[in-house]
Amino acid sequence: MNCGSWLGEGFGVGGVDGEIAAVIEPFGIESYKIKVLLDDEGLVRVEATFNRSDLYGLITTDRTAELTVTGLLTTGRYFYGPDIIKITNCAFEQLVILVSHWLESDCHQPDWCGGADINADSIVNFIDFALLESGCGAP
Repeated sequence: MNCGSWLGEGFGVGGVDGEIAAVIEPFGIESYKIKVLLDDEGLVRVEATFNRSDLYGLITTDRTAELTVTGLLTTGRYFYGPDIIKITNCAFEQLVILVSHWLESDCHQPDWCGGADINADSIVNFIDFALLESGCGAP
């Protein structure tokens, strides 16, 4: 997942410390890459890239989260970029169903534990997770 922020006028590309990870606050998740560039209007744009899997635990019941990305300027001061993310990937929804029924047994037709028992063996376990990951089934 990429988050982008623009810095105001007066900042140059060299003003952002691209060697220090950006952090999603208030969750403390660090970026694995930062890209600093100029946009078409000459403003500095900072793009921080985060692992999608690190964000799954942030999602509320409506699958949105307000966050602020912070990064370090070469002056030692921080910049802040507010954003709202929304997870819309249906695979995430399938994973939520699987987790909510994890190790549940006595799954039967027609529901199969909300569709989480992908292989229909009456228990939601690692085999169902593996089938979910391989795309062999869809709860």
